[in-house]
Amino acid sequence: MKIAYTNKRLLINFLLGIVWTGIGLSYYFEDGNHSKWRAYVPIVLGLIYVLMSSYEYFRKYIEITNEKIIVYSVIRRKEIEINKLTQTGYYAGYYTFKTSDNTLKIAKSQISPKDLPKFDSFFNELNSKLNKENLIIH
Repeated sequence: MKIAYTNKRLLINFLLGIVWTGIGLSYYFEDGNHSKWRAYVPIVLGLIYVLMSSYEYFRKYIEITNEKIIVYSVIRRKEIEINKLTQTGYYAGYYTFKTSDNTLKIAKSQISPKDLPKFDSFFNELNSKLNKENLIIH
């Protein structure tokens, strides 16, 4: 199951990219004999935002398999194995998954509203399964 980012996040990053690129391109239309190297910084920044938005659109935010929960970001990838989970929880807009040596937090505000019911269903099933296992152990 793949869970997408919110459209708001994708749109904001894309628009920031367009704005920064436009600012960089505007340096080329200035009158005078100014150095054009200043234009490269906002153009590169704008392209980074556009590429980041595209990456997040096509890669998605969360991927849930039978074995793992994988959270993708532009910089790094975090994953946690489902069979090693010891605790799950929801507090202050964050879903938390814990193992004995790792913790994974997922922001509810970053999950697409159309995918949120699927993720909530998965989370509730996993939470009840862990609660039953903890009752049997204790």
